[in-house]
Amino acid sequence: PKSDEIPPCLRVIEEDEPYFLPVIHDKYTDYYGITQSLKESIHSFLINNVIRTLRGQEHKHRSMMINITRFNDVQTKIWERISAYITTLTNAIEQLSEEPEEQFIKNANMKSIFDLYNSDAFYSSIRTGEEGKTNGIPWCDIQKGLLSEIKQIKIVIINSRNGKINQIGDDGRKKRFDYEEFENEGARVIAIGGMVLSRGLTLEGLMTSYYSRNAGTYDTLLQMCRWFGYRPGYNDLCRVYLSQENIERFNAVLDAVEDLKEQFAEMERQDKKPKDFGLMIKES
Repeated sequence: PKSDEIPPCLRVIEEDEPYFLPVIHDKYTDYYGITQSLKESIHSFLINNVIRTLRGQEHKHRSMMINITRFNDVQTKIWERISAYITTLTNAIEQLSEEPEEQFIKNANMKSIFDLYNSDAFYSSIRTGEEGKTNGIPWCDIQKGLLSEIKQIKIVIINSRNGKINQIGDDGRKKRFDYEEFENEGARVIAIGGMVLSRGLTLEGLMTSYYSRNAGTYDTLLQMCRWFGYRPGYNDLCRVYLSQENIERFNAVLDAVEDLKEQFAEMERQDKKPKDFGLMIKES
């Protein structure tokens, strides 16, 4: 879609923003910092966790996906940056979440969270509520819930090095992350990965997806379309961060799928079987 047609659930990643990890890089690439759009996606995930708890879904799993490199070593560097940033946010929220709003927003990161919820069109219906259905959620309720949610967030790495979802335990060692361990309280997970994330792995309660890698083949793109599925109780909280190039790639695969559906319909109208009908799949 063009910029004026992009729905609020879709946020375009600008490739020229500071610290953007080039799409083409190798395993020796350094990861110097977190882009503003990635920070925003983390803020959005945090806000969405509060909203789900306020909706009575406190024991449901919630996940965020960060997929910006296929290299394991670079994923580890990203994990380190994200972990440090979550610590920074946690410290600020611990100090400020009980303070008045004016004091809270004096911190730059807290102001970013505040502005995202109060100004972004994505949250407009949540701020005001749906007429006849739900009441709006005021900022004060979001601010009160931030500390409890961020303290529960786990940052994990998913890659082919071990084929498992890993987190760093309290003893500093890697251990497998298992949603079942959080069955009672509900997991809050930020998953960092590459190829494994792109191909069919299920992240429970996926709400926020940040993807800036090249998505080339149609089969890979189709597997990622689970981002856009219906999610009972939180479908209005699902948000996808994509580069413009990948938005265009998704549009292309959507066109190909729709074209194939039309061919199926025509085949049915002619009362033919696949072996009798020249089905074609678009290439791009």
